[in-house]
Amino acid sequence: GMLSFSRNVLRYLASPTWSISFRRLVTRASAGAATEQKNSIFVNWSKEQNEWSKFHFDWLRDNCPCTVCKHPDYNQRLLNTLEDATPAHVDVKGSDAVEIKWKDGHHSSFSYDWLLANSYCHSPVVTRPPAAEKREITLWDADSMVTPPEVDYNDILKDDKSLLTLLKSVYQYGICFVPGTPPTKESMFELAKRTGQIQNNYYGSQWCMEAGNMTVQHVSYSKAKIVPHTDNPSFCDASGLMYVHVTAFEDGKGGRSTLIDGFKLADYIKQNNPEYFALLSKVSILYKLEFKHEAMYQARRCTFTLDDNDEMSEIYLNQIDRQPLDEKSLSEAKEVLSCDANEAMTKMYQALRHLHRLVYSDQFVYRCDLRPGKMLVMNNKRILHGRDELITGFRRLCGSYHHEEEWMSKLKMLERFN
Repeated sequence: GMLSFSRNVLRYLASPTWSISFRRLVTRASAGAATEQKNSIFVNWSKEQNEWSKFHFDWLRDNCPCTVCKHPDYNQRLLNTLEDATPAHVDVKGSDAVEIKWKDGHHSSFSYDWLLANSYCHSPVVTRPPAAEKREITLWDADSMVTPPEVDYNDILKDDKSLLTLLKSVYQYGICFVPGTPPTKESMFELAKRTGQIQNNYYGSQWCMEAGNMTVQHVSYSKAKIVPHTDNPSFCDASGLMYVHVTAFEDGKGGRSTLIDGFKLADYIKQNNPEYFALLSKVSILYKLEFKHEAMYQARRCTFTLDDNDEMSEIYLNQIDRQPLDEKSLSEAKEVLSCDANEAMTKMYQALRHLHRLVYSDQFVYRCDLRPGKMLVMNNKRILHGRDELITGFRRLCGSYHHEEEWMSKLKMLERFN
């Protein structure tokens, strides 16, 4: 509502990057000129009349920001606002707001700042202020990831600002190491709980695996090499944040961890082969995970998922659990390429082959030794993780997951109050 918008205005006016554009936007909003049209309000944001927005009465009544319609603290609707949206009187003469009295007697006031921030039907040149401060994302590969971010374990436990630094680092780079972590499962779990509710799935709220001890029939419990991948694409709600902590490593040789920035990988393909990128972002693949006579999970995923701005938001890649391309995959590939089945299947396999060649190459892989005392936190929907073969020795690895909305909610709240 108006309170959060005002906070954003103040934050950005203090920012050198946004100060000039924001002052221009705020000036333009305060000088908005509205006229009543059939079924809508039309607002000119500039004297040249080439910057405008339109707001329909149905939409305005549904989104009345007053405290009768919306709870002042929770911003949740308190009334049924979908019934009669017939205005009895509209006042567009005020310099600060549009005032509407509805047929049922309710009164709404829409400031020009609020209208500009929530504009949904407008001319191409209208630039709205961002709803919140834009967070940075830094793409990296084997050459550019020289010193990964770190935050001390004890600092995170006792200080919200350190927890914020951890989550911002994970958002920016996809990974963050936590030195000073005691080599116990309980220590990992204690820190994980600082981020929010733990994701509980087939593996429980936390898991431990000893390389070579096949307590769970899954290749990750073996000593074999594991190709970089994302976890749990077979779950309808794939894991978001992932905690990985080695609590024991005795007389070990091999087993180096391999990490890949999936967003960097996607960007490279987008720049060098747009056709492959289109296929990988629009053709869904079935993933399935089965445990003998116990459970079966499956979900369809596009390898690359884009947000509303066509930017990377998620990557799903797991060679182990990927199922055969099926009729739906083929149909989607034909639609992307506007071609027949033969060409579509050939091109889809070319795209997958190209992607996995990059994953197997050293161009994007950051290698590190996970040892007791330093935990790894990563975004499972961005970072591919794997492991070289564990040649000798004993290693115990513990882990835990968070839903994406849990750690993102914690990040937003910490940003707001720190």
